[in-house]
Amino acid sequence: MTVIRLDDDNYQITVDGDIYESDNCICPDIEITEEDAVATARAEINFEPERTAARMLRQGFPTRPVWVVVFTVTDPEGGRDNFLRHAAVRVDARTGEVLNVEVSEPGNG
Repeated sequence: MTVIRLDDDNYQITVDGDIYESDNCICPDIEITEEDAVATARAEINFEPERTAARMLRQGFPTRPVWVVVFTVTDPEGGRDNFLRHAAVRVDARTGEVLNVEVSEPGNG
């Protein structure tokens, strides 16, 4: 996952080659709350995260709202990747469907 800050409120995030841009607008077609997206994403991982972050992004054309929920366990020794575990879960913001789960550990990318 790569994150590029576009300005104070907007980011471009790349996950598995797919590019997403953050969008701070209120969108009437979004049914899934941040809390719901985090709970759905949490059920997809098999470790206890230390940190959780969720960001609403838009993908494709026409754009589709997607929650990207990131879970991490940091490496107390500041290892090569500075984490022991990392997961990014994409959740469709309209339906709650899990679109993708990417789990990384040091050494496996």
